[in-house]
Amino acid sequence: MEPVPTLDWIQFGKERCQFDACGCDTGGDCKCLCTAIATYAHECNIHGVYIKWRTPSFCPMQCEKDCEHYEPCIPTCPQENCDTLLDPNSPMCTQDACVEGCAKDICPSGQVYKSSTDLECVPKADCEKKCMEIEGKVYLEGDVISQDDCHTCSCSRKKKICRGTPCPEPTSTTSTHTTPRVTIPISLLTSTPSTTITTEAEDGECRDGWTEWFSEDKPIIFRQNSDTERVPQKLKQSKTGKGFCARSQMVDILCRSVGTHRPHTEQEDVTCSLEEGLLCQGRNDATGADTCWDYEVAFLCDCSRSTVETSSATTPVTPVTPPVVVIPSIPPEVQPKPMTCDEEGWSEWYNVHVPDRDGEFESLSEIRKTYSLCPDHYIAEVECQPVKGGGVESIVTCDKKGASCRNNAGQMYCQDYEIRVLCQCECQDGLGMEDFSITNDQITSSSLMTPDDKPYAARLNSDWAWTSHPVDEFSERNAKDEWLQVDLKEVKEVTGVVTQGHPYFEQFVETFAVQVSETGAVWEDIKEKEASFAKQFPGNTDQSTPVTNLFPEPVFARYVRIVPIDFHSAISLRVELKGCDSKETTTPAPGVTLPTVQTPETFPESVCINGWTSWMNTHTPRPGDWDDMDDLRSLAEKYTFCEPHQIMDTQCQVVGLGLTPEASGQVGIICNTNTGLQCNDDLQAPQHCYDFEIRFYCDCSLSTTLPAVVSTEPTSITTLPSEYCTQYDPQYKMHDDDCRKFYQVEHIFKIVF
Repeated sequence: MEPVPTLDWIQFGKERCQFDACGCDTGGDCKCLCTAIATYAHECNIHGVYIKWRTPSFCPMQCEKDCEHYEPCIPTCPQENCDTLLDPNSPMCTQDACVEGCAKDICPSGQVYKSSTDLECVPKADCEKKCMEIEGKVYLEGDVISQDDCHTCSCSRKKKICRGTPCPEPTSTTSTHTTPRVTIPISLLTSTPSTTITTEAEDGECRDGWTEWFSEDKPIIFRQNSDTERVPQKLKQSKTGKGFCARSQMVDILCRSVGTHRPHTEQEDVTCSLEEGLLCQGRNDATGADTCWDYEVAFLCDCSRSTVETSSATTPVTPVTPPVVVIPSIPPEVQPKPMTCDEEGWSEWYNVHVPDRDGEFESLSEIRKTYSLCPDHYIAEVECQPVKGGGVESIVTCDKKGASCRNNAGQMYCQDYEIRVLCQCECQDGLGMEDFSITNDQITSSSLMTPDDKPYAARLNSDWAWTSHPVDEFSERNAKDEWLQVDLKEVKEVTGVVTQGHPYFEQFVETFAVQVSETGAVWEDIKEKEASFAKQFPGNTDQSTPVTNLFPEPVFARYVRIVPIDFHSAISLRVELKGCDSKETTTPAPGVTLPTVQTPETFPESVCINGWTSWMNTHTPRPGDWDDMDDLRSLAEKYTFCEPHQIMDTQCQVVGLGLTPEASGQVGIICNTNTGLQCNDDLQAPQHCYDFEIRFYCDCSLSTTLPAVVSTEPTSITTLPSEYCTQYDPQYKMHDDDCRKFYQVEHIFKIVF
């Protein structure tokens, strides 16, 4: 959609329309008046402004009184009916500019037209039609005819449609040698595969069988048309009965779409292999069938395989020099306060943002610029409340990112909120610099200023400090060439660092970065989540006060290297490392890197209730993150609802206003079972994504394991109280349960005839 026209454009359009309309009188053809105005009204439609200019007495449009009404903006997509509802393969409709005309009346909520020609409104449940009869048993449209963990056959359009192939018989193996690969057809899967290897394994390290489903990436419309699901180095134990193992024990992989469970083979140019995982890559400007689905993967574990793979690599006697720390060329305008966790319990109440036209956003990242908070992984709970008192409104999202309320469609209804966090600190022990548990030979450095400035002098609260050789204070490169390194002798969980300056001279490090390694061969910078640069930790402001900086996430490392970035007078350091013994009990063989451990996602058990779920919302657009995404996995983490195969319909609406995506005026909104709700902010310029919520229609009769429970609670939609509208404000007119946007013609074109 193009931007709303400016006042200059409106003035120009008004003059041209006035000229054409008044010109109709000179030729004696007054009928052209309506045509002239309609032409300019359509131009407004293209710009996203819908003018209700026809009246019963002025250029009326003759609509059927019983089933139609005049609309200045009718979507080009067909009205939902039983045929479109029951067609699982109907193409996604791409809307062009809407046109004026006679619109069919909207069916009440939960009902649709019988067909494109039969305009009788019927409940969606009544759309079930007899599909076919097999051996005397009648199957309705969409009924499952047969299924197991690897295939599903259902009735659709008078045909038996099967996806996948029946599961093969379980394959038995012996535990003496390598187990042969068990191959399962990669096809449509409605649940976790059940084929397992019969060899028993000890819980804690490995369990035979198929793992949970994982989804670490997802495509974003018009921005990232790709989905990459890598093979993890190790999977931890999750639900009872599901497999888990190291990468070397994975013998097969399955890939399917999230929610709809369609196999990756149904989409072109998608690969699924144990070597690379799932890869889907397309053009970022692709739409419709050319866009990548959101995929998930599962792995088959064989515990009889050894977890130790041969490697020609050896642990270096002296760790290799890590790459130069990469930091932004322009430092951040406001350095966040150091993250600490000195005291457990509830923090004070914070309020750093005043509601504006976009909404109310109490972001923890913004709060950290003023106050010192514990890292996200130590935050157990977050509480939000209106400053003026009262409970948290349904339009407010309160989570570990903060409190968010989006003022949608220009409405100002978000209150001023304040938040507090509950910190639960753990793994905060000193690792041995201050108490000499770390010996002198475990501490090394890049250089010394004098023979007395040994690296082992860099112990917290000691009577001396490590000082590097003189560095030009204005040479950024030289500062980053210096470092202080600690060898913990074994891999430990490291959670942060405490720094001090020199005890006798006004010399200290003002900002620094941290690099870590498990073997000394491969180094990583400590970064913020999803950041491409090393995190710049705020250091000391004087020579004696200890400053604690906790990492954004705990790391497992043997080697820890502190790299100064900015300093006062000279680079002098006294330090302590915070952490605890590694929770990993497996000791790697020489030359073998400890694997990255990936923990399966666990969700609440699904509970099916026939009918529509409540409205659900897991994400609110906010500064720095104006997209809106509510996918099936994030919804399952917060809410309890039916299984994906029981979802028969999906609806989305603007929070607080009840506007459908089409009526909201926002562009490119995705709302379906596979993607969930997705709004790309890049498409909404100069505005931002509104906050949307989503709900599902569940049919529990498709379940073979869960009892159906009939919901008796009516569904309610939160609406805002109506307010007086001026000529500069959008106006909303209800047509049953459908909202449309109108601008009265006299507010834009003041034409006098």
